Amino acid sequence: MNGCPAIRFRTDRGPWQVYVGPVLIDGDGAHMIEYYTTDRSGNVEAARSSEFKVDTTPPVLASLAPAGTVTSHAVTFSWIASDATSGVVGYMVNADGVASQSVGTNTSWVVSLPDATTSSRSAPLNAAGNGANRPHADSR
Repeated sequence: MNGCPAIRFRTDRGPWQVYVGPVLIDGDGAHMIEYYTTDRSGNVEAARSSEFKVDTTPPVLASLAPAGTVTSHAVTFSWIASDATSGVVGYMVNADGVASQSVGTNTSWVVSLPDATTSSRSAPLNAAGNGANRPHADSR
């Protein structure tokens, strides 16, 4: 090969452009980048491509129960979460500032709580590693 004077690329089947530096990929979802080089003699290699997903949006925790006052030390917390781009792959939970623990993909957690005002957190995690955090107050 006689050197590489031009690299051309396109994203998401858009127009071909000359590569001059970092490429901005805009928006969450599935994307594709295609690219090829041309040497100084005018030889053009076959275009190559790579598909990938961008997910910068954390999951949404839509529901967390119970709310308000409960009358039992054994409390079952339950929740609903969603993630439109890469999906929810697990949950982290905690109560009263105790270290968070994973409950896998379970959407409920049973914990024994003392008489007091208690706060708990449930944080869904998506496949891209994004997490959401929503506090929940439980008064006794």
